[in-house]
Amino acid sequence: MTDTRDRDREQKTSQSNCQICGSSFARKLISKIKERKKKWGGGWLESSWVECVNCESAHIDPYPTEEQLQSYYSSGYVEMDFEGTVDENSNHKLHYSKEYEKVVFENYDSSLKDAKLFKEDFLNKTILDYGCANGIFYKFLINIYCVSKNNIYGIDIESDMLESCKKISPNFYSTKQINDIKNRFDLITMWNVIEHIYDPKSALKSIISLLKDEGEIIIETPMYGSLAKKLGKDWSHFIIIEHINLFSRSAIKQMFNDFGMKCISESSFGANIFGDVNPNVKKALDQMAKEMDFGATQVLRFKRY
Repeated sequence: MTDTRDRDREQKTSQSNCQICGSSFARKLISKIKERKKKWGGGWLESSWVECVNCESAHIDPYPTEEQLQSYYSSGYVEMDFEGTVDENSNHKLHYSKEYEKVVFENYDSSLKDAKLFKEDFLNKTILDYGCANGIFYKFLINIYCVSKNNIYGIDIESDMLESCKKISPNFYSTKQINDIKNRFDLITMWNVIEHIYDPKSALKSIISLLKDEGEIIIETPMYGSLAKKLGKDWSHFIIIEHINLFSRSAIKQMFNDFGMKCISESSFGANIFGDVNPNVKKALDQMAKEMDFGATQVLRFKRY
């Protein structure tokens, strides 16, 4: 956290109080703009980010409204492939494609191992994937970890993706139906979703209520830290309208701690290298990011205490 003497010297630049810690003190960071193709409504999308002086996370300022977010995610989200995109973070058409499925499965397996969870740990466990998108983690659990489909549930906002999920299992719900879920879960996963959520504290309170007494949460989300600050506008996780709150490590741990969850594993990965780069150089930098824990994405495992 930042010393209050430093905070008081900062200009009050934020139009919206930080949803993570409530502070109104912030430093201006960057603004980005991109064109949206006509088949998804056309026009231009623009977002500006600030860095909260108190919790050292970043957030879009002003925050988009919940109505704007609902409209965005329900309008062909899975097919979006913005011009000039070189990484999968904002190339949804690539990320959710059948040919990319193997890569996504490998990433899940790697992140779970980073969190010290392995295939045998999922036997007879009930699992809820919060932010299930098109059901890709559901497919991973069934096909790779051999989890019974009856033990897997999913939640997401109302969208074409969620409707497709409901066709393969009755265990998928919209966020508006969260109170209809009577089960309690051994494990809840949040794969690159909390950064998309408007009012993450309120959402987290509801999510934790679905855990069993000894339940755990695995979360993967961008890490706003030294790498992000050095790369600035070139950091790939500054994604217009989508990445609302970008958490510092300390801020996300504190938020979970406030809800009675302790962090029992933390790591990060990815040196944020994309495009035409020597594969050996990329591999070496990615290994350094993981070993020294300054990666672009963090993986944390929380348990109730």
